[in-house]
Amino acid sequence: MINAFITTKTVRFEHCDPAGLIFYPRYFQLSHQVIEDWFKDGLGHSHADLVVNQRIGIPTVHVEASFLAASRLEEILEYTLQVEKLGNSSVKLNIEAHHNNELRCQIKQVIVFSQLDPQDVKSMPIPDEIRTQMQNFLRIE
Repeated sequence: MINAFITTKTVRFEHCDPAGLIFYPRYFQLSHQVIEDWFKDGLGHSHADLVVNQRIGIPTVHVEASFLAASRLEEILEYTLQVEKLGNSSVKLNIEAHHNNELRCQIKQVIVFSQLDPQDVKSMPIPDEIRTQMQNFLRIE
């Protein structure tokens, strides 16, 4: 898979139900961690710096998920993140979790850049420097 940000996450005890299988909402938690890793390591912009210092939020406005196979305690999931669509203020992401080349979960997620003004939170254009970096992760069919 080209043009993808790739990272790994270990399925921990905290992610699992009593049967030792990942509890499906934890995929959303892990995918958010992947997005934060992508901002820092793939785009060169700390998520914390954007939110805390620059007052730029990146909330999720739409999410779809397919859970395709069970993941178990201590398995290592390889996550890939690609940009499917780059809008003015929004980004549609495709995030997949694999174990031994088996697709376990696929998440389609739309995030929107927003000004974090306490009086008026509203969308804003993606900063040019970040947009340029995001283009490196555009999904090519």
